Amino acid sequence: MEKAYRILILGAGIAGLSCAKYLIENEIEDFLIIESNGEIGGRCQTIDESIELGADMFHGQTSNNPLYDLAEQNHLIEQIDEYERDNCYHDENGQSIDEDLINEIKEIFDEILEKKIPTYPYENYPYISLGEFLSTELNDYLQVTRAALDDDEINQREKVIDWFSKQHSCLNMIGCEKLIDVSVQGWNSFERLSTKIDERVYVKGGLVNFLKRIFLEKIPMKHIQLNTIVRRIHIHENQGYVSVEIVRKNREMQVYHVKHLVCTQSIGCLKQTMHEMFDPPLPYTKRLAIDKLGFGTVNRVYLIFSKPFWDVDFNSFHFLWSRNTKWKLNCLEKTPYDVSLI
Repeated sequence: MEKAYRILILGAGIAGLSCAKYLIENEIEDFLIIESNGEIGGRCQTIDESIELGADMFHGQTSNNPLYDLAEQNHLIEQIDEYERDNCYHDENGQSIDEDLINEIKEIFDEILEKKIPTYPYENYPYISLGEFLSTELNDYLQVTRAALDDDEINQREKVIDWFSKQHSCLNMIGCEKLIDVSVQGWNSFERLSTKIDERVYVKGGLVNFLKRIFLEKIPMKHIQLNTIVRRIHIHENQGYVSVEIVRKNREMQVYHVKHLVCTQSIGCLKQTMHEMFDPPLPYTKRLAIDKLGFGTVNRVYLIFSKPFWDVDFNSFHFLWSRNTKWKLNCLEKTPYDVSLI
């Protein structure tokens, strides 16, 4: 079966939905969004209005954050009580780690990330990585303090440094396996929307609720086709159109002929499929750019308890361990996951 549209949008995530909203606002109705999943959202997926499998919040209330403005206009900002709660830090032996030590090393990380790196003349050293820069600065700190500390105190500081290298609010969402994969030059080009590093904004009902309120009230469902997988994209440049082979959930195959094709798939999806999907292949420069774009994963695990076992004043629990600690996750032993990266 063949169909024709003026515009076909691949992906019903926030990029694809934004594109569709823009088309409707400009009185363009001859388009279709196709999505491989059974619901909209793309990388935003919410369970029970509280558990986020993908993106889970916005970064700050600032003049150049349009997502915050849209959420506020639609009364979707989750109000969080502002009184100070305690954080709890323990090592692999269950010993408590003094929060004064946590704050001391956090200040060192803040100074490096907010003051030293932004003023570093990376144009003279263009290949230095964020990991190398941090390692040099933190080793200098340990050398200065080592003479006045015993081995246990040094060990505790190393645990806290290792933990902040993964969990500092500036670093824990980069998505790379190692900080040496990120250049200082790239880090300095990153635009931060919030002036407060720890300012995070959550959405009532989850981010999928946000997408439904913002987009589905303006985009009729007749323009969205779910459970549809793209098999092949044929670009007929001389004839001025694109043919897209798709497979529906019921295994029905169709071909859509379109004037314009908008691809909003994730970088990971493009990396995996671009060599087989496009005919003719994408230009070499585009394939090279996609191949070179950094791509990582931030995993999260949700633990659900029947009732709280912690004091109401606790905000979070943090577990720190020595870099020499040998351990393994037994539940992942017979899976393809490499727990050495955790």
